[in-house]
Amino acid sequence: MVLGRRRGRAATVHVAVPVGAYLGQDDLPGHLDGYGPVTAGTVRRITADATLRRLLTDPSDGRLLEYGRTSYTPPADLTAHVIARDRTCRFPTCHRPATEAEIDHKIPYAEGGTTDPANTWALHDGHHRAKTWHTFTIATDDHGDTWWITPAGHRYPAEPEIVGPVMSTSVRVPAGVCAPYPPVPETPPF
Repeated sequence: MVLGRRRGRAATVHVAVPVGAYLGQDDLPGHLDGYGPVTAGTVRRITADATLRRLLTDPSDGRLLEYGRTSYTPPADLTAHVIARDRTCRFPTCHRPATEAEIDHKIPYAEGGTTDPANTWALHDGHHRAKTWHTFTIATDDHGDTWWITPAGHRYPAEPEIVGPVMSTSVRVPAGVCAPYPPVPETPPF
């Protein structure tokens, strides 16, 4: 069976699994992207003849860890990293898969933005155009939380989904949120 190609790469199946389960040391479940939880045995069968790409996640919050790049066009490994991390378009309420999205610079490259995981994300073409041409702006606070700001000044969070298992029960409170009364994000009008 021959698999299709996207962005010049062979088709990719994303399976997140704890390393102990992959190595047969335990039977913690994995997660098959687009499907959901799968047993450790199923993960081992899926990955038996696969080319694997190790994606390290932070066990305290489940986010994919980052690495740096300095060119305008994201290289294939950065593109794969952003797709795996974001999973869907980062525009609020958009659930289109990151595999169908463009890799965009949050801060435009021409304005000093870098081509690295901290400044790139998956946006499908319509939302990429909204940011580029229709005065939607992006703000990132001191903690790395990112917000879409509409032309009317409304703010919406734009954080990627958790990729790996979370080992900590503590939850970081984003900047500007004061417990016990955190602000409720606005409901997007789009």
